Amino acid sequence: MKRLNYISTILIVLFFSCKKIDIARINKITTNSVLVTNTSVTAKGTIIDIDKDGITKYGHCWSTNSSPSINDFKTEFDNADAGKEFTSTLTQLSANTTYYVCSYATNSKQTIYGEIKEFKISSFSSVSIVANQLQILSETTFSVNGSITNLGSLNALDYGHCWSPHTAPTVNDYKTSNGITLSDINYPSTATGLNLETNYYVRAYVKLDNNSIIYSNELSVLIPDLSVSTNSFVISGGNATLQGTIINLGVLPVIDHGHCWSTTTSNPNFNDNVISKGATLSTGPFYTNLNGLVSGTVYYYRAYARKGTTLKYGVVKSFTY
Repeated sequence: MKRLNYISTILIVLFFSCKKIDIARINKITTNSVLVTNTSVTAKGTIIDIDKDGITKYGHCWSTNSSPSINDFKTEFDNADAGKEFTSTLTQLSANTTYYVCSYATNSKQTIYGEIKEFKISSFSSVSIVANQLQILSETTFSVNGSITNLGSLNALDYGHCWSPHTAPTVNDYKTSNGITLSDINYPSTATGLNLETNYYVRAYVKLDNNSIIYSNELSVLIPDLSVSTNSFVISGGNATLQGTIINLGVLPVIDHGHCWSTTTSNPNFNDNVISKGATLSTGPFYTNLNGLVSGTVYYYRAYARKGTTLKYGVVKSFTY
């Protein structure tokens, strides 16, 4: 009984004498983890908290031993921040072998390990998958092609494309799903519901009947929006030449552009005075003429461009004649 009380006292002292650095798993390594090469798997972790001594190194360690440590295979990262998610690519793996992986964080005093996860790769595949021919279709959609080759005796339980505003998208992000294929295939996908001026990253994927998911090379795309700027003016002989610039055409046709101006409001728009240049197919500067200036009058002007029913404006500028 005294021995038990003594051990309990030691445990209580240890519990209250240090702050735990907890490393938690996100998208833990399993047998259906992402295969990024023929001999690699990716693992994710998150730094939940950092104590006063900080973290000097962190990453993942893995081994065929059920208690992996930093003395085994490992990845190593610097610049730890609380709440930071990190990803490691596990290499030097063999087929038909059971592995154990966990995240870790270390400082000058100790190394803390996260939850240990077990995974086994039954076999590595020579399946090849490629993403290509990405094309913007509209302000909210793009198309992309994929190609799966070297399936061999394996079957594809599902295949398609996945995309996301962050790099390395997976099937947990936005995706298309085409179902089963028993042979090599070329296929298209259409991504919908996209936002303008947002970078999207795209990969083809195939889920095989050996419980692995293989991802292709990564493509990226940004759907541009129409944008216009208001530039300088030049006054000559009672007239003003106004300059604007079409910065981006966007996706839809620019059916009109020019300047709007007013002497009665400091925020002129298309409902005020308009000097139109008509449609345009190119970016770059353009000029309009404001004639018959009145002495002592303040003129407010700004460039505009229109696609469909949407008007885009530059900033308002002014001058006094």
